[in-house]
Amino acid sequence: MMYSMQLKIGKDYELDFIKDLEKVHTKWQIREEEYFEKLLTEDLEIHIISLPKARKKENKDENDKLLQWLAFLDNPNNKGVLEMKKKNQDIADALWKLEEISEDKKLRRIAQLKERWEKDEISAQRYWKENGLAEGRKEGREIGKKEGQEEGRKEGKREEQIKIAKKMKEKGMDIDSILEITGLTKEEFEKIS
Repeated sequence: MMYSMQLKIGKDYELDFIKDLEKVHTKWQIREEEYFEKLLTEDLEIHIISLPKARKKENKDENDKLLQWLAFLDNPNNKGVLEMKKKNQDIADALWKLEEISEDKKLRRIAQLKERWEKDEISAQRYWKENGLAEGRKEGREIGKKEGQEEGRKEGKREEQIKIAKKMKEKGMDIDSILEITGLTKEEFEKIS
């Protein structure tokens, strides 16, 4: 028999032959068909637990350990389960362990997020440094180029002034007129003489 064929989406997973039984927990063994008293092995049993039936009986028998564990497995945050931990130390220990495991997951997640943030920060700094250096170099070249052009103009202008001053001197013009027209200082004029 294929039990999976009996399971319908959105329905409780309860097998037809167990549905009629009142028990929450049933135990099945393998026996010979004609000699029913003959058990194949004591090492093999199938235990079937019905959570829907356990939910119905949960509040009726507060001392039933199996029902307590089934309630815990069904929903550990259930109000009834939280009350049970006062009476059942095993349930209290299981709840504590579950919280500890959950907390460890949270701490691991926080650590992963922190590590990712640190890696992203290092990557971002490297990116900005590399791009900043490249942009800085480019800007520096542009500034240097402009300054070089300005310096070249000044140097070219000065050379032109000196050239004109020499020609004026050769033509016999007086020094004061040469200095006024060229804009050279007396010291600069004396150097070219």
